[in-house]
Amino acid sequence: MLESGLGIHQNEVQAAEWQRRAAAQGHTGAQTRLGVMYSNGRGVPKHAGAAAHWTRLAAERGDAPAQRNLGMYLMDDRVGATDPAQGVTWIRKAAEQGFAPAQSLRGWMLQVGHGVSRDEAQAVAWLRKAADQGDADAQKALDEIRTAAMARSGATVPDR
Repeated sequence: MLESGLGIHQNEVQAAEWQRRAAAQGHTGAQTRLGVMYSNGRGVPKHAGAAAHWTRLAAERGDAPAQRNLGMYLMDDRVGATDPAQGVTWIRKAAEQGFAPAQSLRGWMLQVGHGVSRDEAQAVAWLRKAADQGDADAQKALDEIRTAAMARSGATVPDR
């Protein structure tokens, strides 16, 4: 509530302090949120090492959003060290837990070959899993894949 200002005056610094206290007691959701706060510099100074520390703690305890975040951090050097292979592993773990944003990201990675070999069939499978959960990015990506496939086959693409 302090972070978003829901029902009370917004105070990101105080929100970060409460998240830190809960994170220190092992609350994975707080660890994940604190990692994001450090990554973005919201309520705390931006600090890649602290972002990685708190996010990794939650990821290692099975928190799917933390796994996806850690994977993204490792893929694009947001934590001061790039390790694309580990990034792919963490994103896959989150996707395998059924976390739609990770499934959508994994599908995109397979579609374009980002950190993995391109595999359109696997891309579609992961995107479909995310789309079935209402993930708008996955739904859009599937629509684009269908449109491209129709164009390649010479079929008429209906107007939207």
